[in-house]
Amino acid sequence: MDKGLKTLLIKWINSEYFVDNVYKALISFACKVIFCG
Repeated sequence: MDKGLKTLLIKWINSEYFVDNVYKALISFACKVIFCG
């Protein structure tokens, strides 16, 4: 993997944007399980 790309990926993973997206994804998944499961 390109070193610059890897650094960018690490920055992206550590960013609040990524955390926020994971959080939203977990909430939507939990809602599906609760209401549809």
